[in-house]
Parts: sequence; structure tokens; C-alpha cells
Amino acid sequence: MNFVSERTPSHDRLLAIRSLAAWAPRLRDDGEASPKGPTVLKKLVDAARRRGAQAREEFKTAVQRSGRVLSPLSEPLVALDFTEHRWMAGHREEAYSDRLQWIMVQSEPAEVLRVVGVNDPEIVSACTECPVTITRERRVAHGHEGASGRLDLEIKLGDAVLLVVEVKLGEAESADTEKGIGYCESVEAEHADWKFKKYVILVLDAADEEYCQFKPRLWADACVELRLMATRFCARSEHLRAAMILAFVAAVEQNLLRLRPARGGAHRAIDAALTLPPLTDHITRFLEAFENVQNCS
Repeated sequence: MNFVSERTPSHDRLLAIRSLAAWAPRLRDDGEASPKGPTVLKKLVDAARRRGAQAREEFKTAVQRSGRVLSPLSEPLVALDFTEHRWMAGHREEAYSDRLQWIMVQSEPAEVLRVVGVNDPEIVSACTECPVTITRERRVAHGHEGASGRLDLEIKLGDAVLLVVEVKLGEAESADTEKGIGYCESVEAEHADWKFKKYVILVLDAADEEYCQFKPRLWADACVELRLMATRFCARSEHLRAAMILAFVAAVEQNLLRLRPARGGAHRAIDAALTLPPLTDHITRFLEAFENVQNCS
């Protein structure tokens, strides 16, 4: 399966590669410039082809390493295609919130905390072996000014830790975050006796460290933690649970992070130079996180 990513390191680079690709048909397949092909353009295309070949090898290596880590399963980005999945392909926050709830309610408290990015040692120790209870769309007295609201995910770890998670499928700057003020007021009033309360907003990207008391957690980071959770299930031979988690990871990575399987035939080296590095980088982050866990255990 070949892959295309719609997310690139920079908009300028995307425009440059697209311009180069538009000129590429003027060159012969054997690499020789046509009489009208500028020498500079030929050098650029040759460089892109070399980079594309390198990108293919790096991607192949990362996929093979990931497959070994997730054995007997395999790297979800190449094994699954969720771009045609009607429920997960569209931008329905409810679909992603529901699946995330299903995964986390069956997880250990420490795993839930890692997925949402809460790593305070005192909080982790306070909820060891506590039951995980998650409520979807719980109504609270305040959201936007003068109106009530609903919490995407209210997560209770025993009776000591309360997590409120808002699930967004875009960037924090484009999300409706103002209602978070009302959410926090409601939760603080209702659960004043809880020792630990944390507010998290799950987004693709964030420029600030806080949005109306909600700390941003990036989907890419959450996916790495979910992948690590799957490796632990694989180690315990709970392969079906691991597979269900990786299926959700594939849906997020392909539909939200835009690390998507390409439709059609094989792509040229120029395309590979642009599209494969983001996929390789993401898989490599997971592999590095796995190695860190192994070294610390």
C-alpha cells in the first residue's frame, strides 16, 4: 500500500514540490532532459528522485520495526484503511469520543492518565488500582455564558481524580474553547471535595499552554500512548484488544493527522520525497517511546 500525507512541514515546501511535479512530465522517464527541459530543473528532479528513494527505504524500515514491536499484529498505517469508513472518515466528534471512551474505560488508571497527558506523580499514585468510570455528554449548569453545557468525557478514577476531556478534531485556535470557563465553574462547584481535578482539550495542534483552564493534548501524542498500550496487550497475548486499539489509532492517524493511504498506483519518487517522511517520523516517535519504556522497565 502506498501513502500520501496531506500534512507537510511547511506550506512553502508543498508549493515548491507541486511546482516541480508539474514540470516533471517534461523530462523523459530515463532521466534524460528533453530538449526543452532546463538543466536546473533536471538537477532538482534528480535530487527529488534520490530523496524519494531514500524516503521509501526509511519508511519501509520503520514499518518493519513497528511490525516486530506489535507482533503478531502489524503496523496499522499499512494494514488498515479507515478513509472509507463512514463513521470514522467524517469529522464527527461524537464518533471519536465514543471510541476513546470505550478504550479508556477498559484501561488501567495510569494508562488513562498517559493518554490524556497527565503525568503528575502524586495523581498517578493516588489512583492506582482505582476503578475507571467515564460518562459521555454529561450535562452541567454552565457552558457558554447564560447557557448550560455538556462535557465530552468526564472521567473518574476512583473517588480521588476527576478528568474532564474535551474532544476536538481540529486545532485549538479554531475550536470553541470559551465554554470551558463555564465547564470548570460547574465541575468545581459540584466536586469541591475531590482532591485532584484536571481539564484537558484534545486537539491537532495548539499555540498556547492553556485554553480557559484546559490544557491541550495533541492527538499525535495520544496516538503514541495508545500504540504503547497496544504493545502491552500484545505482550499479554490479548491480541483482540490490541487490534481494536490499533484500529482506532489508524482512524485517527489517517483521518485527523492526514497520514493517509493513497488511492491508485505506485507514486513516483518525487511524491515519495514529500509524502513518506511525515509517516516515517510518526512511526519513529512511537518506536523511540517504546524503547524508552523498555529501558525504564
